[in-house]
Amino acid sequence: MAASTVTDMGCYSPTPAPPDLGVDVVCSWVARTDGTHLLVRDGCIDVLWIAGVGIRVCGPETEAWQFTLPTGTEAVGIRFRPGVAPRLLRESASQMRNQRVDLSALMGDSTATAIL
Repeated sequence: MAASTVTDMGCYSPTPAPPDLGVDVVCSWVARTDGTHLLVRDGCIDVLWIAGVGIRVCGPETEAWQFTLPTGTEAVGIRFRPGVAPRLLRESASQMRNQRVDLSALMGDSTATAIL
């Protein structure tokens, strides 16, 4: 099966940020995955919740990457504008580049639990 981009999957639904958050947030989004998909680089950092996995911090992505999740896996996320997430997460963008890590690895278990 050939990989598809998230926007080609038909299961990725972005919602533009409301005007009062537009300076910091590109969009929020929901997705339902099925099979293998290719995410393209966008230079932004996303914080997302994946059903059955937890909260992950992704990016900034400087190269495309593939992932596979079981059919129907749901995810929701928020995409921050460049420079915003590092300030909020207190971690440099270069340390997060091309990484997908659990939120607790960046903020500690107690902070991640408080967010949940």
